[in-house]
Amino acid sequence: MREGAPLVVSQTGGLGELVEHGDTGYTVPPGDAAALAGYVVKQLTNRDAAKRMAQSAQKRLARYDSRVIARETLEQYRRLLQDGNGNDSACFG
Repeated sequence: MREGAPLVVSQTGGLGELVEHGDTGYTVPPGDAAALAGYVVKQLTNRDAAKRMAQSAQKRLARYDSRVIARETLEQYRRLLQDGNGNDSACFG
């Protein structure tokens, strides 16, 4: 994804959660070799769709940058400290 390639992945584990079917690539049921092959061929034969998905994938991946995660985590801690009463609801709203 980082290098600009849309993915075709199994719907298991982290990659299955990272890829949004039809937007950032394709997900297939575990063990479904025919679906996997079909979507790989689809990516290779439809360059425009593959390019669009690759761009979407890179944007989605940016949310997982360590600096973004660190900034969001710090903001959550700031909200907790500002709440002052130890109420976890400050984290979620």
